[in-house]
Amino acid sequence: MPESLYAVLKSADGQPEATTVWPVEYQEAIDAGVAAFEQWLSEQMEPMATFLNRCKQRLPGRAIEAFELAFWHRLEQRLRSQNPLTCTTVKQHSEALALGNRATAMMRLSLENTLQLANKGELRACTEDAGQHLKNVAALASAISLPEASLFLSEGGIHD
Repeated sequence: MPESLYAVLKSADGQPEATTVWPVEYQEAIDAGVAAFEQWLSEQMEPMATFLNRCKQRLPGRAIEAFELAFWHRLEQRLRSQNPLTCTTVKQHSEALALGNRATAMMRLSLENTLQLANKGELRACTEDAGQHLKNVAALASAISLPEASLFLSEGGIHD
């Protein structure tokens, strides 16, 4: 069997191996992205976006893009392992990602709206637990990073 010309993201959580668009020379960056996601998942000492940005600062040039692709794809494998539906075509895969992006954007918008109500005094925490919940909502909203708004514009969804 001939060796692949492209870097491969290994199978995980019952999800298949994926050949990337990156040349095999980027395999180390792909593996590092996967390892970084696994480290974040096991430790969760800081928001995911903060952790990812800190990790990327240590990488040279184009390796950053390959690293980030692997990080997000590993997250996707984990999420897909929780989803009973499997995508067997590129079209299904793309549609599932678009749906996930829109759902994440709507979740962030909802969290931000909740925080705006709290900041205006229209939503008040009456207990210590409720106050902690609002802090958790704020942390979750800030941890959700979204793709470019252009992904949503064609769908009539979220706008900047």
